[in-house]
Amino acid sequence: MKRTQFRFFSSVQTRISAVVATVLLLVLCANIFAFRQSSETVQQINEVFASNAVIMNLGDTLAAAQASMYDYLSTKGTAPLEDFYRYEQALREQTEELNGRNVGNDLLMLEKNIRFMTHSYLRVAEDAIQARRGRNVEEYKADYARASTLFEYINNYIYTLNSRRFSQNTENYLTLLRNMRVVERMSLMMIIVVCAFALALCIMSVRAMIGPLGALSAAAENVAGGDFSVDVPESQRQDEVGVVTNAFHKMLASIRAYIESQRASLEKEAQMKENELSMEAHLK
Repeated sequence: MKRTQFRFFSSVQTRISAVVATVLLLVLCANIFAFRQSSETVQQINEVFASNAVIMNLGDTLAAAQASMYDYLSTKGTAPLEDFYRYEQALREQTEELNGRNVGNDLLMLEKNIRFMTHSYLRVAEDAIQARRGRNVEEYKADYARASTLFEYINNYIYTLNSRRFSQNTENYLTLLRNMRVVERMSLMMIIVVCAFALALCIMSVRAMIGPLGALSAAAENVAGGDFSVDVPESQRQDEVGVVTNAFHKMLASIRAYIESQRASLEKEAQMKENELSMEAHLK
């Protein structure tokens, strides 16, 4: 059983299959690496303008909240009030994505200002709504004016942040685009190198496996031509090539032994005839 398993794992078919599997695995790994690098670069490119989208969505939600507050203060309707509270919740969630700490970055400081000014805007807007509910006309008008002023300030900050970030993101995009081209070239070169290495590995492995067959074929041609002095050493390999080589070696040794025995028999017969003729000559 163990001998059968050993022959199976050392057979030419198994070795060739292993070489092919290794080549395919190398090529697959190279393609996976190239695909992963390209995907990461594309993801970075997609994330470049994501910050602009966050700020723009914040501006749209802020405008919707301002419009809902104005509608409620004008009509005191239920629908505008519900809309305002929905937009208020959305604004609070969106501002959580903005920076809230003091840092040494102008763009992040703009985010901080927008975040806290938005919170102030929501407090003033809530005061205006409560004053409208209490029918305090002067108070809700004053609060609405303050909220509108904050609304304008926030919009200006959003415009400034978007403009500066868009300029910065454009530079980052161009840099990432150049990096992606470099990654593409490096990935292509790596795939070519891996394929060349895999091809060389395949050629060397196949040559090592079936190379002895060339020497065996030349020896067989010499034997077919009558030259039995060809030296075919025994092979230590356990695959099909080794089996054929050892069988040929044994066959050649058997042929040599048979020829030698026939030669010895003929020489002995010739010697006996010579002795017989010599005895006949003496008798005469």
